[in-house]
Amino acid sequence: MLVILMSDIKFNNSSADKNHQYIEDFTNTLIKSLENNTAPWIQPWKATGLKNNPHNAITEQEYNGCNALLLEIITAEKGYKDPRWLTFKQAKDLGGFC
Repeated sequence: MLVILMSDIKFNNSSADKNHQYIEDFTNTLIKSLENNTAPWIQPWKATGLKNNPHNAITEQEYNGCNALLLEIITAEKGYKDPRWLTFKQAKDLGGFC
């Protein structure tokens, strides 16, 4: 299992600034992936019946919306093969550290 921290995305302090900054960072990431021809909605694999979509490694719940798209972009850009993700707390509870 691969544990990744999304340290490339930085937020300001206020809630409104965080939301605005998240949207701006998400948009920039999406544009970068389009420029690099790594659009996450193009399926470069064969469907196997296994979970290929980004999902939580503990709960097995699939991510949706912008989170799913952002994780797909990161997966494609970094060449990750494992679609499982953990929250910081889940990784910490399992003995992980940063």
